[in-house]
Amino acid sequence: MKMLLKKSWPGLIPLDQADYNKLKDDEVYEGDLKTKRRSSLQNASLHKMFSDIAIQLNEMGHTFNYTGFKGSELELMYTGTLIKETLWRPIQIALFNIESTTQIDTFQLNKILDVITNHFAKIGLQIVFPSKESLENGKYLKG
Repeated sequence: MKMLLKKSWPGLIPLDQADYNKLKDDEVYEGDLKTKRRSSLQNASLHKMFSDIAIQLNEMGHTFNYTGFKGSELELMYTGTLIKETLWRPIQIALFNIESTTQIDTFQLNKILDVITNHFAKIGLQIVFPSKESLENGKYLKG
């Protein structure tokens, strides 16, 4: 993946075009960034997070309006699958033009997570990405 990066100790920081325009040439590196595909543990965390978002939305009284039936609208409770298919995947496609969650890397996962976290913070919903330790121990606690 081609990226603009700012030289910063101890490494490099990804830049967008607006940030790039503010820097001097000797502060910028452009090159291919080798990123790591998300791990199976990150996949488990991602799906756990989808379920947790659905639970919180349901507890807050939010519902999903399904308009798939001609002339009808159904009010549904949120599920992890609904969050993945109607929220996560459209953002993933819009940002990276990647359909499958199996094809995203850790950088992309974090960028999508930033968008979702910022959106839900506005309505008081806290998004917590499950940690490796909490999943390995079979425990997942918010906060």
